[in-house]
Amino acid sequence: MNNLRRLPLAAVLGAALVLTAIVSMTFTGSNPSQFASGALEASNAESTALHCSGLTSSSVTFFNTTSEAHKISITWITSSGSSGSSTSKLAGHANWRISEFGKGSVFAVEAEINGGGVVASVDGANGLQSTCSSVGTTSWYGAGFDTKVGSTGELSIYNPTATAAVFNVSTFTAKGFNAPASFQGLSVGAHKLLVVDLGTRLVNTTNIGVHVKVLRGSLEIVGIQKSGSIISYFPGQNQPNVQNWFPLVTTENKAAAQLRFANPSANPISVTVKISLPPYSVQPQTVIVAPFNVESITITPNTAIPANGFAFVSSSSSSPLLTTLALGTSKGIMLNAPASPASSLLMANFNASPVSRVVITNVSKQNVVVNSSPLPGSQSASRTSKISLKAGETVQVNLLNEQSGQIFSTEKNVLLVTAAFTTTPAGTALLSNLNSR
Repeated sequence: MNNLRRLPLAAVLGAALVLTAIVSMTFTGSNPSQFASGALEASNAESTALHCSGLTSSSVTFFNTTSEAHKISITWITSSGSSGSSTSKLAGHANWRISEFGKGSVFAVEAEINGGGVVASVDGANGLQSTCSSVGTTSWYGAGFDTKVGSTGELSIYNPTATAAVFNVSTFTAKGFNAPASFQGLSVGAHKLLVVDLGTRLVNTTNIGVHVKVLRGSLEIVGIQKSGSIISYFPGQNQPNVQNWFPLVTTENKAAAQLRFANPSANPISVTVKISLPPYSVQPQTVIVAPFNVESITITPNTAIPANGFAFVSSSSSSPLLTTLALGTSKGIMLNAPASPASSLLMANFNASPVSRVVITNVSKQNVVVNSSPLPGSQSASRTSKISLKAGETVQVNLLNEQSGQIFSTEKNVLLVTAAFTTTPAGTALLSNLNSR
């Protein structure tokens, strides 16, 4: 968000700009047409489309990962009905930033790109971040939203198709399942934007799980959580998972870190959370999430978990459920989606915001070799390296050149790349690789 200025965490979380700071995208050479969010289409594709949504005080940055120029035509609309358009020819390895969307609190951007290899992200001044999508969804899940005093939870819902879309919104809270009548059979017109405020039906509620079921068409959905003075974008999940990884979870004094769970099923789900925090041995934390209900496990502060920098946290459950990592301080929290293992990830720090730590993780049970290299055309293009990772290992790495893109790749979808920014307390703003397959 270009114009937002926050209190205590402004300086802290301002470093966490996703594309203006670090962009994390997933590449694949085998089936690029199946990308969902943060998509990178094959560079020889005839054309691609990207859809983005966020607060109008945010910006959208398009980044050309190829050496060839691509024409980009964009249109946008806001929650108040303002609209506009623009066109640019984006040179190889260049970026294009759009930051003026007119009146309204929320915007949606639709981009038509001549050729492939262009990625995009929404970012703002307080660690706001969300990748843009190339494919709409028909089933969207989120967890951890708050509507308590001083907080609001919203869903930005954009219809990228040529016909009206119809959808239902249901929720899971400590009171169980809820499908408010006013959230059923909602319609959003072709290329139109609708903002759903969860607080209109769930007043003063913490840890809200959400399911958006699209009955007709497909949608681009982004959660917007305002928590005190902090705002975060939540990309959501297409389906619940049984295994999630969070490689950098702060245990620092005065920080807050909590895993929030939502059970979208009719059966209870047991959850086990493992915390690796050398040299300390921490006992696993467990919880049972009742049907259509929510629970949480607090990592920080927790008397059973020493304050000792970053912990590697993983969760596993008896059945698929929704998991969100909430990070921040007493002033407010940001919601972080689980990291998705991938075969190749791009990171680029265009504003050179301070980065305190970058780690790569092999989530598989086999040893792998990770190739690390800057994007072609950068000043450090010849500085490539190979990193050997044992099964389940996490190692700290350095970015060769933070202002040019750097690719980490391996042969299978087993790789996580996570960055933590220089904050006080440490670890309250981070960027893990976003789900892009």
